[in-house]
Amino acid sequence: MEKAFTDSFSTHNYTKTSVYQRYMSREHGNSYPATSVSLVGEAASSATYDEAIINCTDGYCIFDADLRLQAFSSDFPNLYPKLVDLIDVGMRYSDYLHALAERQAIQNLGDIENIDDWVESSLSILDQGTLRHNHHLSDGRWMLVKVSRTSTGQWIFIANDITEQHVSRLALEHSNQRFRAFAHLALDWFWELDADLNYVYHSSRQEEHIGEVEIGDSRIDFVDRLAVVDRELRSHNLALKNHQLVDSVLEWKQEGCHSRYLHIIAKPEFNDDGVFTGYLGSGREVTDEVVLQSRLNHLAEHDDLTGLINRRAFENELKERLQSEGQKGNSATLCFLDLDQFKLVNDGGGHEAGDHLLQFIAQSFIEQLGKQSIVARLGGDEFGLILPLDVNASLDVVNLLIQHVSTTPFTWNQRNYTIGVSAGLVCIDQTCSDISELMSYADTACYIAKNSGRNQAQIYMYDEFFQDPVSLEIKQANLLRDAMDNDGLLLYLQPIKPIQKEVVHQHFEVLLRFKAPDGSIMSAGEFITVAEKYDLVQHLDNWVLRESLIALKTIKEAGLDVSFSINLSGNSLNNVESVTRYTALIEKSGLSPSLINFEVTETAAIKNISTAQKFIEQMKAFGCGFSLDDFGSGMSSFGYLKELQVDFLKIDGSFVKDMNNDPTCRAIVSAFNQLSHELGMETVAEFVEDSETELMLREIGVDFVQGYGVGKPLPASEWVDFLLDSKKQA
Repeated sequence: MEKAFTDSFSTHNYTKTSVYQRYMSREHGNSYPATSVSLVGEAASSATYDEAIINCTDGYCIFDADLRLQAFSSDFPNLYPKLVDLIDVGMRYSDYLHALAERQAIQNLGDIENIDDWVESSLSILDQGTLRHNHHLSDGRWMLVKVSRTSTGQWIFIANDITEQHVSRLALEHSNQRFRAFAHLALDWFWELDADLNYVYHSSRQEEHIGEVEIGDSRIDFVDRLAVVDRELRSHNLALKNHQLVDSVLEWKQEGCHSRYLHIIAKPEFNDDGVFTGYLGSGREVTDEVVLQSRLNHLAEHDDLTGLINRRAFENELKERLQSEGQKGNSATLCFLDLDQFKLVNDGGGHEAGDHLLQFIAQSFIEQLGKQSIVARLGGDEFGLILPLDVNASLDVVNLLIQHVSTTPFTWNQRNYTIGVSAGLVCIDQTCSDISELMSYADTACYIAKNSGRNQAQIYMYDEFFQDPVSLEIKQANLLRDAMDNDGLLLYLQPIKPIQKEVVHQHFEVLLRFKAPDGSIMSAGEFITVAEKYDLVQHLDNWVLRESLIALKTIKEAGLDVSFSINLSGNSLNNVESVTRYTALIEKSGLSPSLINFEVTETAAIKNISTAQKFIEQMKAFGCGFSLDDFGSGMSSFGYLKELQVDFLKIDGSFVKDMNNDPTCRAIVSAFNQLSHELGMETVAEFVEDSETELMLREIGVDFVQGYGVGKPLPASEWVDFLLDSKKQA
């Protein structure tokens, strides 16, 4: 037999017929027509052909040890019609692979990004010695190609038709998948759609859930009529149109009752050629699950006692706000608040009292701040705020919030408790992008406020060198010292308007501002606590008086009839050297003392009333006037008023701003005004924001008004320019 094969390939003419047929011809006398071609390469050994003949059913080919095509059955090229013109004895296996990929001779080769890389990878697989490939031929048949290396070093590629087995296997898999799909999907009801997304089947249990469905109805039209239009419905319809898996929870329209929710799952179906044929789908009512999950989600993000969001939800809100504010370039404010007297209530009235206090405070925060602010209970007696305002405007809001809480008694078992709040604020902007760090800053500022006397607010000042509260305070104190020496402090003026008589004389309150290193302008309330703690407040008082006298003299020389009210701290009021220092400064300026009116707060005056009384008497004897500021804020006795010979009583703005809506506030303002007049004092109403409030104050008999409705605080130079222009036009 080996000689027969050797003889058949020893000639230069080789018939392009099956070697097996040639062998059978020699052994059994059969004859087959042949087409002569040139023989390239060496003849394979008889042992190699034995292996090919024994295993081959539908075609084979043989490559020699150098991976060149040595022989092939006449059937083999027909397996790959796109390569018929290329397959010939002598071709390299690498060229054969390259042609397979380039001409897409096999349907299931997949996507090949780089043919050369794929060929190299395929050649390396031969190192395994024996391989099996399933080839999906261009005519639709499936061939199992076995590759093996013979004992002689040659390679045999043997093809067996497995189309029937493959089709049977696919049919079985499809049947199994269809069964599994129905088993998975058929919950309360199931249905089937055709390629046009119309119903071809619907189970009989759907009417109690979604209503009657007619065969032939459009699935999308049917759902659009009955489901609530939302993101889930749009996702459901888009998935159907794109022949994608559907997994949606739709809210079903219901009249006169709570919503119902349906979980819809649908799987797209495709035939063997990849053509979309329709959907298998099911539905299940999940109303109870949705309601339960909603409650669980609410509990996971909210404090059970107060109903406010909890720390986790607050941090998520802060993260989103930090990202959005950074993109917009705007700023918001983070605020930490800590109750100052919670332990007293909790210990004195029990945990029930403490719980009611927390609920009372939470409700107060919501009512005072409105819907635009985010309020959270962070734990214990700590609360968090996110205010949609810059840090300076937020400070004003928080100060009003603190004032509201501290002046609204909490009653438990017929006992009144006065609650204080300490607050720390920090700007939410691009300065800090880390949430934990930002919350640490707010906590630090709150600590400073609490450590500085409680019931007040403190803004955090960014500084890379000082992170702990004490060092931060020292840094703030140093900045104030530097500001006094290097023009970092500014004088602003706010007019005080007479409303009972017409006067040409203009009177202003002098307000102190601090120009921070970042260029922002800070009000006195943001740094006065640190100034008091580090004994800077008297230096600030001296600076304000000295600079005010210089400004006032400049204004008088310009021909303007103006006088000033200057704020005085409690420290300066109680310092025995203050009278000598202040009288000397005024005399040195050459101005009349009558142009200066000092303002002291009610709290500072009554803290050491005898010392305050002596200071006021001496300065009044010198010719200066006096106003008692923020009267009513401390809810103190009226008795001490007889001992303080002040000229003006400034009614606290918390009563004035609510006069239009609160008859009690109007009655209090009226009482303060009447009492002041009986004691020989004139009255000034603060926080006058509109003409209606001003008219009401005029009717009551208040003498002067001050507030944004009268005139905003502006740099002194701007008010001077305004007055000069007014004088020219008069």
